[in-house]
Amino acid sequence: MVGPPRRRPAPRARAPRGPRPAEKGPRPSRAGGLSGESGPACAGAAGVTGADMTRQFRLRGLPAAVAVCAAAATAPLLTGCGNADEPRVTAAAPSAPGTATATAPPRRTTRDQAERKALIQATEIPWDKAAGTAVAGVRDGRLTEIELRWARPTVASPGAGPRTPEWDTAVAAPDGTLHTVRVDAVSGQVTESRVDPGQDQDDKRELTARLAAATVTPRQAADTATGRTKGTVTALQPDDAVWSVDVVTTGDWNKTTYDVDARTGKVVRRHVDRD
Repeated sequence: MVGPPRRRPAPRARAPRGPRPAEKGPRPSRAGGLSGESGPACAGAAGVTGADMTRQFRLRGLPAAVAVCAAAATAPLLTGCGNADEPRVTAAAPSAPGTATATAPPRRTTRDQAERKALIQATEIPWDKAAGTAVAGVRDGRLTEIELRWARPTVASPGAGPRTPEWDTAVAAPDGTLHTVRVDAVSGQVTESRVDPGQDQDDKRELTARLAAATVTPRQAADTATGRTKGTVTALQPDDAVWSVDVVTTGDWNKTTYDVDARTGKVVRRHVDRD
């Protein structure tokens, strides 16, 4: 059997609330300003704190852990808001690592580099012009060696005066007789010319055969060396089947030696003296 329907109890009457007490002043916001003074960009978040957001999520029936995470996620948005009239302070960007402002110390010059620098700066006659002057003093002569060096003190000027650069050359006559010819590297004048003592017939024949087998001239060997390294030719001499050429670079005063094959003209060896 079905009983009579149940009656719902009448709702309880609530006592009327009194007037809400007036607030003493605007509440401070999380952004550091007042809740009633935030700018237009923060109008929706004015006066709302992380605790308020946690409380609202909790009232909506969300678990406490979710409420805490949501409040933490919104904290940067709340703390980023502030008064639009307040000046903003921007932190200076950190300098990139490895960007040192101090300049590196200058590279130290060695004794040999300083000597090459002084010798080349005092020279006014290049190697090829000095070679032409030396060869012209020997009938049908051929250049076999040339080197830039400081002139030796003479009997007329034995004192330690200003040093003078000179080109020390060796010129071979057609029969193999070797002549030493020194040319002033400033004036271009011949300061000494003499036949090397102590040569025998075997030495002359060997020198003549070596020069006859060399199809590459000293000029061509020097052009090959300076084509690879721009600088000043300071020495050129035969060494077995090659022409050995020294080139000094005027930027760092290093000496680069090239061995150029006297028959093919190819570079067979390269050595850099950085001392």
